[in-house]
Amino acid sequence: MSISPWSWFCFILTFFGIVHNLLLGLLNPYFTLYGTWYFTPQLMLYSIVLGVATISWARVFARLVSKLAPSHSLLLKHAFVMILISVLIVVNVHWYSGVIKADSRTSMILTFKRAGEWMHTHLPGVQRIATLSSGFVNYFAERHYVINLDGLMNDYRYFYEYLMRNRVPDYLYDEGISYFADYAPLEEWRHGINWGGNVPLSRLGLLRMWIIPDGSHVYAIWRVHPPGIERDILDPCTGPCDRLSQIQFAALVLNRYAVIDDDQLASYCQNHPDAVVVASIWHQVGASLRHVMMSRHEFCSLQLKASELDIVTKVNVVFADSIELLGFDAASWSVARGQEFMFTRYWRVLQAPPKGNFTIDVYIHPNLPGWLWHRDSGAHGTLPLSEWKPGDIIVETYSVPVPIDIKPGLYPVHLGIYSPETGWLPHNGPLDPIRPGMIFVGTLEIR
Repeated sequence: MSISPWSWFCFILTFFGIVHNLLLGLLNPYFTLYGTWYFTPQLMLYSIVLGVATISWARVFARLVSKLAPSHSLLLKHAFVMILISVLIVVNVHWYSGVIKADSRTSMILTFKRAGEWMHTHLPGVQRIATLSSGFVNYFAERHYVINLDGLMNDYRYFYEYLMRNRVPDYLYDEGISYFADYAPLEEWRHGINWGGNVPLSRLGLLRMWIIPDGSHVYAIWRVHPPGIERDILDPCTGPCDRLSQIQFAALVLNRYAVIDDDQLASYCQNHPDAVVVASIWHQVGASLRHVMMSRHEFCSLQLKASELDIVTKVNVVFADSIELLGFDAASWSVARGQEFMFTRYWRVLQAPPKGNFTIDVYIHPNLPGWLWHRDSGAHGTLPLSEWKPGDIIVETYSVPVPIDIKPGLYPVHLGIYSPETGWLPHNGPLDPIRPGMIFVGTLEIR
């Protein structure tokens, strides 16, 4: 039986794709050990095979319809190919739409975006930043040089002289790279950077950290100190940094402070009456907050400064000439019904606050009825507002469940300090006609 030229072409094309993939895997040892998530070779092979298969199916289909409807065989053949292409487009659009609509808090891509924007905003000048996941970070870091260290996107010299010889720490020093950023499981960061060698934790300064809400991974930006310089993770910052990230790292990774689940907070405080919630962590989808606990002496010894906090949305409104609301940040200003609205308040105590039974209220409402609110005396009840002292920096993170039956829409968010005896505490912010005595801090979209 003779083989048609078309059959030979399809055979050679498929053979080329298979051989190409095999040679790449065999001749590049690093590809099979690590780089299998670089899908270019696989996608090339699958695209070729899919194209050949589609054309072959179209030819078989054309032969079939030529017997049943010979006058329309060409039209039906083209229709068959168009249907296949349309199915592929619809599937890809559907997948892409699912990615876009996914909850942004659970997205690792959003973490890369935030990290790149933080580098662009906070790191001075034009810096050289080493990372393993460089694509998104490089895009959002803009003016900085982001250098890929995984080997597949770097040069020959780095790959064979440094990476294959476990000399990546020497590469950072030789190339004058002062910053490193990547994500890893919490426990791996205990030993510093472990990629082509080791840079111990004592030679690293933590600038910013994001907990990726899968329960175990952390994205961190580090300053790499030259050999011979060692520092502690909680040493005072000498440049842009976030002290809360350092405190969370010391608690979660180094176990220097207790980390308590929200449902255990009351019993823990009964056994430790001097305990204060210094920071709260949202670590996993569907899980409650976890709290970093310190004694009041440990909290005072931190000597936090407003300049050492990464506040995205600054407010700078002073209540009763004594307490300044530095900022009000939300994990996301768009929340689906049944999920949780998480926000963080940043306070600075200018002078001793008034005495009284005060609560800090957050109202979330479009028009009454149909609203929700949050009320707390301060630091999850562990440090009431009346006990705040001049110079204190108080950071509070809360999670408010959004009822499943609430009406979707845009909800103004207001904050105020209230006492049953004296009413709302006066402030120097703009007066809000919707909620007199409170200040407007943002708009929440409930989906």
